[in-house]
Amino acid sequence: MILSPSDKRRSIGLTEAAELLGIAARTLRRHAIEGVIPGAFRIGNRRSHWRFRIDLLESWLERQGDGKRNG
Repeated sequence: MILSPSDKRRSIGLTEAAELLGIAARTLRRHAIEGVIPGAFRIGNRRSHWRFRIDLLESWLERQGDGKRNG
């Protein structure tokens, strides 16, 4: 999928972000709470809903892949 620069700055929900990263939503939530995932933030009443910035997720995912190939 090709996204415009403005689309990449948008945020997505937990389920969509987990699918993008190829991990379980429960694992992504845990990583977000631990501060491992960049661009994660909570919204809503009691801040119960996680959102993730696409641009930061994609950059993080690329760095993870670079580490696996170089390490």
